[in-house]
Amino acid sequence: MNFLQQRPRLKKVLMLLVLLAAAPFALELLIFIEFGGIEAAFGCLLIMLKPFQHWISPKVQDVREVFSQVMLSLQQHRLSQPSVYFGHVAATTIMLLLSSSILVSACLWIPVLAINGQII
Repeated sequence: MNFLQQRPRLKKVLMLLVLLAAAPFALELLIFIEFGGIEAAFGCLLIMLKPFQHWISPKVQDVREVFSQVMLSLQQHRLSQPSVYFGHVAATTIMLLLSSSILVSACLWIPVLAINGQII
């Protein structure tokens, strides 16, 4: 932060670039730039972004929870066990060599994906 305090022109240029990037979405910033200056417009932009931050925070948390549940599900899946995985890889390879059909050999994966060890 000390870097920007020592260079006020660089700080104003960066603020102007941020305002120009946000201007197509908030045209009222141009009025603030005209009458209040770059600093006032940047302050108004930060005030305008606060509700968006409050709206997006729960959404980001929900996405993180979903990804953690997906990762946990993938880690607990039968297919992530080496014996099941390598057994199916071997069977798929043999079936591919015998039938020369990727569709037929891929059908060997359907049971382990569908029932996920519910029988065992």
